[in-house]
Amino acid sequence: MGIKVAESDEATGGVCEGLIRLVKISRFIAWPIGPILFAYPLIANDIPFGKTGILLLILLSVPFCLLLFGLNDIFDRNTDLANPRKRKEGFIHGVCLKESEYGKVGWICGAVASAIISVAFSTGKWQTVAAAVSLLGMAVVYSAPPLRLKSRPPLDSLANAAIIYLIIVFGYTYVDPGLFVPHGEFLQKTVPLLIGIVAIHLFSTIMDAEADKAAGIYTVATRIGKKKTAALSSGLLFFAVITIHTKNPFVLIYLVAATLSCLLYATKKGDGGAAKITVFQAISFVVFGAGAAMFTFFRG
Repeated sequence: MGIKVAESDEATGGVCEGLIRLVKISRFIAWPIGPILFAYPLIANDIPFGKTGILLLILLSVPFCLLLFGLNDIFDRNTDLANPRKRKEGFIHGVCLKESEYGKVGWICGAVASAIISVAFSTGKWQTVAAAVSLLGMAVVYSAPPLRLKSRPPLDSLANAAIIYLIIVFGYTYVDPGLFVPHGEFLQKTVPLLIGIVAIHLFSTIMDAEADKAAGIYTVATRIGKKKTAALSSGLLFFAVITIHTKNPFVLIYLVAATLSCLLYATKKGDGGAAKITVFQAISFVVFGAGAAMFTFFRG
C-alpha cells in the first residue's frame, strides 16, 4: 500500500514539474498579449466575440506562446547554454530545453498550429484563414532554419513587429474580411505602433549581446553596440509617439514610457540593467494594452 502511495505521489510530482516547465517555456508574462491584440478590433467595433472568438482568444494566449517560444527554444539551445540569463531558467526569460524535450515541445507546437487553423477555417472566411496561416508561418520562419530571421538583423525586429501586426489583422478579419489588406485609419493608428514594437525588440537584443557575440549570432546590439542600439530604439519610439493617430491615452503613455526607458539606458553610465528595462517594457505592454482595450470598450 505504501509503495502505491509513493508511486502516486511521484507521478503527481512529475505532472506538476512538467506543467511548471511548460509555464516557463511559454513565458507567462506574454500570455495576455495575443488576446489583447486580437480582442482590440472586436471591442473597438462593438462586435460580440461568440464561441469562435472566445476560442481564438484562448488559443492566442498560452497555446500560441508555447508554439512561439517553444520553437525559439528548440533552435536556440546551443546559444541558450552559453547564456547565463537562460541558464537560470526563470518564469520570465524561459529555459534551456533538453534534447529529450524536443519531441514533446514539437508535438505541442504542431497541435497548437492545427487547432488555430481549424478554428480559423470554422469562421468560413478565407481572409481569417490566411491571417492565421501567415501568423503561424511568421512564427516558424522567425526561429527555424533555413531563414531563421531572428539571426538576421534588422529582419529579426521587423519579424517581431510582423507577428504583432498579424495578430491584429487576425482580429480585424474576424470582424470584417475586407480588412485583410488594412488601409486608411487602421494604418495611421497601427504603423507607428509597429515602429515602436521594432524599437522595443531592438532594445531587447542588448541584454543578450555578450552571449550572442560569443555564440557568433549577429544582432543589432552586437553589430553597433549597446548604447547606440538604445539610442536608435529611443529615436524610433519618439517617432512613433509624434506620428501615431490615437486618442487612447494608454497607447501614448506606453510609448512615452518605453521611449524614456530606452533613453535612460542610452544616457546612463555603464551598460548594466538592460534585462530589467526589457522586463519593465514587457509588463508595461501588457498593462497598458489591457488599459487601451478597456478604454475603447467603456468609451463605446
